[in-house]
Amino acid sequence: MYERILEAAIEEINMKGLKFTMSDLASRLGVSKRTLYEHFSSKEKIVATIVSRILKEIVVKEERIYQDTTLGTIDKLKEILAIMPQKSVVVDPRFLEELKRYHPKEWKRITKFLDDEWNYVKQVLEEGIENGSIRPINVTLLIKMMTVLLRELLDHRFLLANHITTDEGIHSLIDTIMNGIVSENNK
Repeated sequence: MYERILEAAIEEINMKGLKFTMSDLASRLGVSKRTLYEHFSSKEKIVATIVSRILKEIVVKEERIYQDTTLGTIDKLKEILAIMPQKSVVVDPRFLEELKRYHPKEWKRITKFLDDEWNYVKQVLEEGIENGSIRPINVTLLIKMMTVLLRELLDHRFLLANHITTDEGIHSLIDTIMNGIVSENNK
C-alpha cells in the first residue's frame, strides 16, 4: 500500500499540483483517509518521501553512468548532465514553483542538492582533463556556472518568459558546455 500511495500521490500532483488533499488521494485509491495516515502521518511526509526518492534516483543514475566502463569521458559527462528522474514531477515547473511556495523545506533540500551534488561531474571533468579529452579548465568555476544556470532552469517564471521547457533548457545548457559558442567555421 505504501508504494501505491506514493504512485497515486504523483498522479495527483501531475493532475492538480501540490494542492491535492489527502481526501483526493484516498478517493483515487479507493481507501479511507485513515488508511493513508497508517502509512504517512501527513501530506508533507508524502511530499518529503517523493522528493527523497527523486534525489536518490538521480544519485543512483549518476553512479551507474560513472561506473559504466563502456562509456568514454565525454559520453559519461553528457549522460550525467542530462539525468532526469523517470516518472518524476521534478521537471514540471508548476511542481517546482508550488514546492517552493507550499513546501519550502523540501524546496531547500532540492536546491541544496543542486548546490552540493556535483561529485561525479567533477570526477569526470578531472579525468577528462587528465586523459586529454577535455581541455584544462577551472572545474570549480564551471560547476558554479552550471549550478547557477540549473537553478534558473528550475524557475517557472524564467521558463515561461523565455518559452522553454526545463528539458529544452537543460539540453541547451549541455550543448553549450560541450560545444561552446564558437561555430565550427571560426575555430
